[in-house]
Amino acid sequence: MSIYRMYSLDSNGRIGFAEDIEADSDDEAIRLAADVKPNPAKAEIWQGHRLVAAVNGCEWQLGPA
Repeated sequence: MSIYRMYSLDSNGRIGFAEDIEADSDDEAIRLAADVKPNPAKAEIWQGHRLVAAVNGCEWQLGPA
């Protein structure tokens, strides 16, 4: 398992809260993040220094490979 971190962002892009997520894959981390905060206005999932995915609205977009 790997540790991911989901950041919920406010309208100014500041971190509102952060949640650690343990997952076996990027896809599982995204699914678990959606369970933590089902409809985030803005959020990002990071694994260390790597952006895994971001959401702005209601659909998760994968980060750069």
